[in-house]
Amino acid sequence: TLLQGTARRDRFAIDKVLAAIGGELSAGVDPEHLSVSGSALASGMDVVLDVLGDALTSASYAVAEVARERDRLVERIKMNRSRPQVIAREALQRRRYGNHSFAREWPEADDVAGVTPPAVRALHRRSVVPGGAILVLVGDIEPDRTMDLVASVLAAWRSDHPAVGLAPLPELTGADLQLVHREGAVQSQLRLSAQAVTRDDERYPALQLANLVFGGYF
Repeated sequence: TLLQGTARRDRFAIDKVLAAIGGELSAGVDPEHLSVSGSALASGMDVVLDVLGDALTSASYAVAEVARERDRLVERIKMNRSRPQVIAREALQRRRYGNHSFAREWPEADDVAGVTPPAVRALHRRSVVPGGAILVLVGDIEPDRTMDLVASVLAAWRSDHPAVGLAPLPELTGADLQLVHREGAVQSQLRLSAQAVTRDDERYPALQLANLVFGGYF
């Protein structure tokens, strides 16, 4: 609900002003980071940045918006938790990372159902901060003008603390076969995990190519 309304615009006004410049913005979150991404006509970059700055500094998290998205997320979680792929994925993540937050890709439905708008606003103040954030702009850009524009629209985005970082990941260790029983299942899900090379390793391009040779799924 980060982009579902601010002190200046409700979600309909946000959609309208972005549509006028052929633009869109979306927000997503995973165990590692919050990301906001979007696009627009090059001539509308100032509008996109204005909406972004508005959301970062004064997202309203209106009661109706939070309630609607909360109920939708609860249903999604319940549906996903019944899917064999998700059950297998969660079992694999717990085996690899234990109690580390990296393993918790989905919250519990009951926990989500209890979230209130004030709790979301408090989370925003604590976690959506400029310290540790990265802004990437790609397009027909005049560097000096763009820097001035960014400084202007994000001037009010301030915090006295940086973003919270993840704890170091535990070392991955091999293990024997793990079985997860699912009563009445008509298919089995298999997951095999092992340590691969890092992305800055000279063998990484070969690994990517081998992955495509196998069909990409692996």
